[in-house]
Amino acid sequence: MNDEEKSALPVYQAVYQQDPSDGPANLYLAIIYQRLKKYAYALGHYKNLTVLQPAQYKYWFYASTIYNALDERDSAFAYNEKAYLLNPRAANVVLRYSSGLAYKKEQKRAVAVIDSFLLSDSTNEEVVARKINYSARENKYKEVIFWGERLLKDSAIQPSAYISLAYAYLNTKKLDQCLALCDWLELQGMKSEPTTYCAALCYAQKKDFARSNLLLDECLKQNLLEEAKTYFRSKADNYEKTKEYKKAIAQYDSSYYIFQNPYDLYYKARVYDVNLNNKTQASVFYKKFIAEKQKPEGPTEEKLFNYIKEYIKP
Repeated sequence: MNDEEKSALPVYQAVYQQDPSDGPANLYLAIIYQRLKKYAYALGHYKNLTVLQPAQYKYWFYASTIYNALDERDSAFAYNEKAYLLNPRAANVVLRYSSGLAYKKEQKRAVAVIDSFLLSDSTNEEVVARKINYSARENKYKEVIFWGERLLKDSAIQPSAYISLAYAYLNTKKLDQCLALCDWLELQGMKSEPTTYCAALCYAQKKDFARSNLLLDECLKQNLLEEAKTYFRSKADNYEKTKEYKKAIAQYDSSYYIFQNPYDLYYKARVYDVNLNNKTQASVFYKKFIAEKQKPEGPTEEKLFNYIKEYIKP
């Protein structure tokens, strides 16, 4: 109890040597070895406990934890599955079991496990957040909103669930609710790049392109990673809608300079082609796009290549 594991260890070892079937000795030895990161020793004692008390789900769950630490996924899943069968109402077991099923590409079973738990207990915030995560993956926006608003009502600290809720509002055109949620997340210290981007998309849909661009700039400052090209292109799209074509082209230039993605050349050419009716400049960047892309991938790109080849003919 004083966190002096090394001093306690020989005492429990002595008890275990006298009686290997002693439950508390096995349990405390397992806990101590786990804290000391001697996982193989800890696993041995947890497995002893599953033999001594096979109906106690916790020991199967603890053994699963050690197998995870040892990166033995199949054994971890098997032991956690046993824990779930013994107690499907334990939230920590349910969460790990659903994760294991999802990892095995058994998404429907993973969802069913979460749904079954929620039928008996809909108050566990982590399980509700997992439900939201699964619903968001399947674009079930009504489910995301239903469960997300329950978390929101309780002011739960579940940032990833609120990101899903924000995008569910966006995709169902509930723009004011989306922006209110983004403002609330900022006040609660849960603001993130995805919610900032979501708010930017909201303002773009409300035709407030200036405010949308400010938020997109914020996204760019937060993270100039691969995803940033999406923000450049969204800004360009905003500028196209306000007929500020030179600014749109500048966004594609910036994106191409950083990420060297040939599609930015195509988008730039399209502005010259469709909006500025400048065939000379459009042809230059269409040619560069084809030169970098070299060959089409899939039927959509093949149509695109055919259009460009016709367009740039003398």
